[in-house]
Amino acid sequence: MVDDKMLCGLLQNKENGEDLLMARIGQENHEQFQDEPGASPMNFTGRSMRGFLFVGAEGIDRDSELEKWIERCLAYNPIAKSSKK
Repeated sequence: MVDDKMLCGLLQNKENGEDLLMARIGQENHEQFQDEPGASPMNFTGRSMRGFLFVGAEGIDRDSELEKWIERCLAYNPIAKSSKK
């Protein structure tokens, strides 16, 4: 959380045990980033949520790769809507 807004999160894929970064990058950036290494649509409920991506190990193995995704989330954060309290 940054400024009372979800920035990113870590979780484990229940199907295969893979660690994933959940990145909140915004709908306007979704198309641009969805084809990056390790990126895939975020799907919690059976349908993809635009503006959020899962990023697997292939895209966050190196510190520089993880930092790139965190910077993207931070860049979107100022225009993101706050979560309901």
